[in-house]
Parts: sequence; C-alpha cells; structure tokens
Amino acid sequence: MPEFSHEHVEGKGIILILFTMLIIVASVSPVTGGIRKADPQFVIYTSPPADLRPEAKASDDEIVIFQEKYAFKLPNDIAVDITANNTYDAATPLTPGIVSAGTMVNSYYIHADQVGEALIEFRGTVKFEEPILGIIIDDDNLDISDGDLGHTGVIYPYDESMRGLKTYRGEDIITLRNIREIEVHLPLYGVTDQMRVITAAMDHFHGYKLADPLGFDDYVALSGQFDEGTFLPTHLLDLVAFANPVAKDGGEINKQTAHYTFYKIDAPDEFDQYTVDIENQFESTTFQLGEPKLMMAPAAKGADEESRIPISVDHCKCYKVSNSAPVGATVHLSDQWHDDLENVQIGRAVLFCIPVRKRHEGEVYRPRHREDHFTIYKITNGNVGWDAVVVKDQFGLKEIIPQVNDFLVVPTKKISWEKLE
Repeated sequence: MPEFSHEHVEGKGIILILFTMLIIVASVSPVTGGIRKADPQFVIYTSPPADLRPEAKASDDEIVIFQEKYAFKLPNDIAVDITANNTYDAATPLTPGIVSAGTMVNSYYIHADQVGEALIEFRGTVKFEEPILGIIIDDDNLDISDGDLGHTGVIYPYDESMRGLKTYRGEDIITLRNIREIEVHLPLYGVTDQMRVITAAMDHFHGYKLADPLGFDDYVALSGQFDEGTFLPTHLLDLVAFANPVAKDGGEINKQTAHYTFYKIDAPDEFDQYTVDIENQFESTTFQLGEPKLMMAPAAKGADEESRIPISVDHCKCYKVSNSAPVGATVHLSDQWHDDLENVQIGRAVLFCIPVRKRHEGEVYRPRHREDHFTIYKITNGNVGWDAVVVKDQFGLKEIIPQVNDFLVVPTKKISWEKLE
C-alpha cells in the first residue's frame, strides 16, 4: 500500500523549497474545538483566558467556554456531579458519578463573572460534538479535577468558596437536555459561576493493510474544509485497508462497533496545497499537505442485520503529509483481534484526514464531528494480521484479508490552516 510506505517521501527537499516560494494565504476557518453550537451568550475561546480568578475575566455580556483537554486519557478517577438528563435547581438532587481512570475524554470549562456586583443574569445553550460523560459544578470537585483536566497556563480559582454553581440555593439552574446539550441560567451578583463538562473523545483506530487490495471503481463527490463549500468529483479505486477501534496504553474504547474502510483516491492532476498546525498526544507541529490519497468510510464487521454501519463516525479525506519525522513513541495496543500488542513503535505521520460531506447516488452523508481530525502514523513491531472477515460499508458487503497491522489513526486537533498559492 504505497500511501503508507516511507519510501514515498522522496523529493521532500524539492517540496520544501517549493513551499518556501509560495505565498501564504491566511485561512478563515473557525476552530470551535468539539462544540457544535453555542448561544446566545456563550462565547467560544480558542485560546483560553490566562486567569479565571474573580474579577480577572469579568464581562456582563458573555459566558466563556473553552476546551481544556482533547483526546486525553484520564490518569485518575474523576468525580462528577451531574450524569442524568434533568433540570437541576434547589428542588432537584444532583446525580453524582465517576468517570473512570483510563477513559479517553475531552474537557471543557465554563466561566461567568459579572463586572461589579449588580445582578446580571446569564442564559445560554451549548451543544457538544461528543456525548457528555459528566458535569462538575461542586467547588471541591472542581478543585480536585483542576490537576488532571485544567489547561496548562490557566490560573484557576483553587479553594475559592462559591466557585461552582449554586443550584442548592435555588440561584443557578442547569439543564442537561440530552446526551450532548446543556442549558444554563446563571444569575450573578458578586460571585463567579464555573463548571467543567467532560465528554467522550474520538477513538483511536488500528489499521490493517489488506493482503490483496479489492478492485473498486466508483465516483463520489466530497466536500471538506479545504474545498470552500464545493463538492469535488472523486474517483475511488481499490479498497486497501481496514481499521478497528483500539485501546492505547490501557485506555478504553468508546465505540466498539465503529470501524473504517480505506479507499485509494485517484489523485487529481492539479490540487491545492496547505499547511496545518496540529496537536495530538504525540506531537504539536505544522504539517505540509500534498495530494489527497485516501477516503475513510464508516464500516461494520459482519453481514447480519445486527451489523450496522455506524453513524457515530464520519467520512474523511486523507492528504499526504510531506514533511513529517518519526515521533519515536512506543505504545501498547489492544483491539478486537489482538489484545496485547506491546512495544509498538510510532513512526512518521503519513496522512492527515479531515471530515467531509460525501454525496453518492443522490444521498448526502454529513459529518457529525466537524472539528475532529485524524493523523495516520506508520507503526512497526506489530506485524500481525487476521483471517478473512466480512465487512460492510455504504458501498456494500466485502470479504477482506487484513494481512498486517500497518498504521495507527490518532485523533488530532487542527489549530489553524493556511492555503498556499
């Protein structure tokens, strides 16, 4: 599978020279960090405020929300105060629970603080891309969770009385509407209101190169963040790989039934080039992207009716990364075929994948997680495959032989991007 071979970075020096000659055009892409919608007073901060102590970040007009952690494995159990759909006020008891150590999570912080001491009422609704696992509103639980979930560089009001929500006094009201959406009513006079929301994170995926690519010849139209709202005709060739959800370093899998098939893209003769600033658990760097190489399609294992194509993961278009270096990390992987792969070495990033809309035979599949991206890394010291297996995606049933584990698909945060002209 040439897209995943180290040899296909030849000419890197030439590419780098060309990049230095290009004119950089700034992107206008917003980064909302796993927040699907926020209104009317919620303001999404892509760079967290430096200080959240009382009066340090005060406003009569906005409720601050920002992402603290992305695709983060909890090192300890985290106590949360709200776990069930309900409206919480003085008459409604909290529903405490635990988000267990090892769970892969995203965390978000919400802060409201009025100017002065006159009564100001804040109202707003926020909807997240991923399911909410728990909400922290208690002073002590906020203090305790700062250590694991707090954003580096932010000063939190540790040991500050009245830091969290005051639902027990009948002042603040929070509604967990559903698994992804909360609504708040926060009357403030002389105190702050703060809370922490923990959601599930996207899974990692363990990629297997097929023994024999399956011949395929079909056209789809794809539209992603680089396509300026336009559906681009895309010629799909062979089915070349399959991926299972995987637990990394003792973590947990959030969506056991979500899998991916990988189709080779017949790259266009002309294509735009981009740089993207990314961050994941292996590196924070800038990728230089070349031509599109693969399309990831949501898939299931098995041919029976209970084997359903997942709607919880998105189609993605994967672009060649031309300037990566080996990250040098070693991980432990456990998936549905191999539960104890130790000392798997993470090599260089070979592809960067963005969520896309896909149109095929008149039907449009829209991404549910517009801010979740993936980086595909070569791996070594795995060298295991599997027997023939039947898989199902939106193109039908196929029998494949996953010959060798070849790559790891890693959730990645895209900080910013630029088009090169």
